[in-house]
Amino acid sequence: MKRGALWWLLPAVVAAGWGSALAWDMLARVRQLACVENYGMAVYQQLIASAALDGRYLQTIHTGYADHWMWSGHRSLWMLVVPHLYRLWPGAEMMVCLQAAIVALGCFPAFGLGWRSIGGNHPVGGPLGGAMGLAIYALYPASFAVARADYQELSFGIAFTLFALHQCRRESVVGFVLAGTLLCSAREEWVAMLPLLGLSFPGSLRHRLRWTATGLGVAAAYAGLLWFLGRDFSGYDNQTVGQVAGMMELGVKWSRDWSDARNFYLGFFVPVQWLSLLAPLTLLPGLGAMFIHLTAPSAGGVDAVWTGHIHHMAPVVAFAVAGAIDGAGVVSRLLGRFPRLAGPGRALARAAFVGLLATLGPVWMGATRVRPRIFPSFGVDNPPLAPEWALVGRLPPGKTVATDRTGSLLVAGRRGAYTYDESMADKLKGKGLDAVDYVLVPTQDTGLAMKVQALGGTEVARAGRYALFAMP
Repeated sequence: MKRGALWWLLPAVVAAGWGSALAWDMLARVRQLACVENYGMAVYQQLIASAALDGRYLQTIHTGYADHWMWSGHRSLWMLVVPHLYRLWPGAEMMVCLQAAIVALGCFPAFGLGWRSIGGNHPVGGPLGGAMGLAIYALYPASFAVARADYQELSFGIAFTLFALHQCRRESVVGFVLAGTLLCSAREEWVAMLPLLGLSFPGSLRHRLRWTATGLGVAAAYAGLLWFLGRDFSGYDNQTVGQVAGMMELGVKWSRDWSDARNFYLGFFVPVQWLSLLAPLTLLPGLGAMFIHLTAPSAGGVDAVWTGHIHHMAPVVAFAVAGAIDGAGVVSRLLGRFPRLAGPGRALARAAFVGLLATLGPVWMGATRVRPRIFPSFGVDNPPLAPEWALVGRLPPGKTVATDRTGSLLVAGRRGAYTYDESMADKLKGKGLDAVDYVLVPTQDTGLAMKVQALGGTEVARAGRYALFAMP
């Protein structure tokens, strides 16, 4: 084994620790019914579960949406892949662990980008540059915050973007095509960004254009594949395309203010991601994604708070990380022009940079309400399971159940699960609660409990915040 190959054990160890911390955090949210939106998570799970268990995409938890893998207008090929994994491990837990694993794998290309962009061919600076790139990614609060915001394939693109950039810098056409295809598969937003990756190639204009053309070719081929696979789909237009079309017709309308910039957007440039400003071509696609976010309707599930729907900021995370690595490379090369900072001096500066990130990273994570457990323990009841999950075990197979949107995650893996405060009127054609076999009622909603009892419902169990009623 080559001596340099041993250095790749470092991102392996960090990926294992970082990924397990992310998985533990996401599992805890699911098990405690504390997702960013239980309702949205439940829709994803029911679609995937129906495809896995029945061979067709179907959801009854949400009003509207097509019974199709392009259910809401989004186009992710992972919707065709994940049902096969769901059969092996049925449940929302598999979905969040898959996301944690994929995002954690971004540690490897981050290390490789740092090795090339910061370390170059220097025998000491190479691995230390890799360690810097790894620290820029793993100690970046926004990467953890976006990845933990429920299951969203859009977050997969964070790791795939770094993978594509790394393969481009290695000048591996095969690797770049593979990485670019994976990147596009993470949702349609990434397809438009793939051609822009070539602009950041550290070479002549001719080389940049060649890689841009390669990315354009992969994106075009993938777009053709999407058209072919989705030619039978209708009913939901892509939201981003609709927003851009609206801006072209009506002009740009900002939906955020300066408080959002201070409390949210500027947080994507700390602790050292401001270095990405030194690599504007690398950061460019992320700035485009931020522009779309700044002009998106604030009431459409595109939040500008750290505890909300922030998965749309995944492209900003990816290119802020890559830009910061390239920006650190710019600084490293500038420092290399000073003889006193060459050799051991430059290596010491890089080691100090990693130490600084290790100090500042946790501070900024606290500021963005991110508190990862670096060494979490996994067990039967760890992360702890909310008591309400015991009620699900009392539901016989094949029986229909209705609950509210918060509790929908409890029954998302079942056929015939409805939300009485949203989907029932649509999916059951206006029928009432007496049309289902069971009803999960929040214990504080005494009015609803009385209504269920008036329809002949009998309470059969109670746990945590919910009571289970059997209907006649």
